[in-house]
This record gives sequence, structure tokens and C-alpha cells, in this order.
Amino acid sequence: MKKGKSIYDIAVTVDVTLDTIVNNGPDEGIKVSYLRNIECRVCSSFRKSSSGIKHCKVCLDTQIENISHTATLTTPPPHIDNRGMTLYYKEHGHYSPETNSYGLLCASFNISKESGVLIEGKDIVKPLWITPFQAKIGGKIPIGGSFNGRPNIIVRPDQLSHGNRIRIKDMGGYQINDKERGHLYFAVNIKDDDQHAPSDDEIAAVKRIEELELLIENLQLNVSHLKTQNANLIDTVEESATSSEASWNAQGALKVIEDLLPSIDSLEKALENMCAPGDQAHREGVTMILDLQRKALAKHGVVPIPALGHKFNPHQHEAVAVSHDTGRAKNIVTDVLQEGYTHADRLLRPALVRVSG
Repeated sequence: MKKGKSIYDIAVTVDVTLDTIVNNGPDEGIKVSYLRNIECRVCSSFRKSSSGIKHCKVCLDTQIENISHTATLTTPPPHIDNRGMTLYYKEHGHYSPETNSYGLLCASFNISKESGVLIEGKDIVKPLWITPFQAKIGGKIPIGGSFNGRPNIIVRPDQLSHGNRIRIKDMGGYQINDKERGHLYFAVNIKDDDQHAPSDDEIAAVKRIEELELLIENLQLNVSHLKTQNANLIDTVEESATSSEASWNAQGALKVIEDLLPSIDSLEKALENMCAPGDQAHREGVTMILDLQRKALAKHGVVPIPALGHKFNPHQHEAVAVSHDTGRAKNIVTDVLQEGYTHADRLLRPALVRVSG
């Protein structure tokens, strides 16, 4: 045991294994046993404890502090990247009668590790030796020590390829001024086949595993194929529903428009019959209403069929009368008796016309 900077300080070397760091959380700390001076609890007389006498020579009382002390060092935990670091803990050293307090405990950590273990910054890498059979089936794998109170870890076969590292988060060490904890890694090493002769049961189990893996692969392919078919079917149904809905909506709208056309015809007839001087105000009102309705039709793609002065078109015009006008060419629309309309190149109704004969 060495003293620190003051005669009342105690310097100790603490041997810590990496397993201790792995299995201890940041608040659990490391237990350290050491010797320190004692004092009488009755008369407070002070002397060193090297003689081992457990009674006070001043008052002959036996209420003396124990010579052996155990301290739990909790803050901060050992830093695995700095093995020579010394941590100072107040009130854990020798008793000082001058200050009526205890000195410092100066703890230097010596971190030991087993063969094959690596320290990478604040990460700890431990070898994990497995047999080919263990690599094939996975499950509980012994780690040759203790991890979080358990002698093994549970892993999947796909994690057990040679050279792969299995990461256990927040189970490594610390670095100076960094409260974030490192990780613990198990580096997979597969033993040679000669070192492990599988039994007949193991061989049968491996074959069965291979058969099941093939079956699972085929089932996954079938599931993927069914998912694709299902997705295509859903797309087809949705497209059909959308198309049907659009067609249904369009048909409903056209039906409403067709029902409105007779009212427009009536307004046009009424406008033609308002010839008296007193009908001027009524003509303006009817004209305004008629213009609004025509604009509404045009907004929805309903347009009148050109007829007056155009050549007769049997696909758009319906001749209801013939005028014998020698001054006109034949088959020319000379009069429109009722407007015709189209919607997106679809004939809603033909124009009723008189043509020249």
C-alpha cells in the first residue's frame, strides 16, 4: 500500500477484469478493500492501525473502528482506454486529527483481460468459439465466462458466419469525458471439423434443417408470387372501379344536361315572340338568363352544333323541311328550327334544320 500526496491519503491498485466492467452498470462501481488509520469512538484518540490492537490505550475502551475497510467506488467507472488512470475519492483515506476528516483514496485501475480479448476504444471484443454444428443450428452458445449474469448468449444461425461480430449494445467500457458506454462484441470463430465429430443424431438434425430451409424458401417464393397476384388483382379492380365511377358520373351529368336543353329551347322561342315595344325589358331579362345557361353548358363541354349557312351533315343535322330557293346551292342549311348540341365529340341531339332543295 502506498500513500498519496498527503500523509493521510491512501493509494491502492485495483485489479479489474473486463468481465467486471461488462457486468457492472455505471452506478454499480467496483468494491475495494484496504487498511486505514483508526480512532477511538469514545475519546477520539488517534493512532495508526499497524499493531492491530483493537482497544484504545487512552480510555481502554474497545469501541475502535475496524482496521479493514471496503469502499464501493461508483463514480466514474474504470475507463478501459486509460489503464494508468488514478481516481480520487474523498473521505476514504486516513483520519486527519488536524482537519478532523479523512484523506483521499487514490485508486489506480489495472484492467486484466483473458487471451484473445481485444480493446478497441471503449468497445470490448471477445472471441466466441463454436462448432460447425452450432453454427448450423444457432440457439444457446456458451461464451466461456459470464455475460450479464448468463453463461451463454442466444443467437440465430445467420449471425454465426466465421468472422462475424455479434454486437451487444451498451455493455462495453467508457472513455474520459464521455458518458456514453461502448459495446460488447462476440467475434465468431468456427472450429475445424476435425475437432468436432458430429453424432448420427446431429447429422440427421442438420439434414432435417436443410430440408426445412428448402421448404421455407419455396413457401416464401409462393407467398411472394401470391402477393404479386393479389396486388395486380387489387390494381385491376381499383382501375375498373375508377373507370366505372367516372363513366357513371359522366352519364349522370349528361342526363341532367339533356333534361335542361328543353328549357333553353323554351327561352329561345319566348325570345323570338317578344317583338312588341313593351317587351324590351323582358327581352333583356330572358337574354341574360339564356346567356348564363349557354355559358354553363360550355363550361361543361356542351357546345351548339354549327348549322346555319353550313352544308347539311346527316350525322349532326336532321332536315325537317326543304326550301326551294333558286338563289342558293342545294343542301345548305337555311334555317335552324332547334339547336343541336355535342359533348366531347358525342352527339347529344341533332340540330333540326331547313335545307335548300
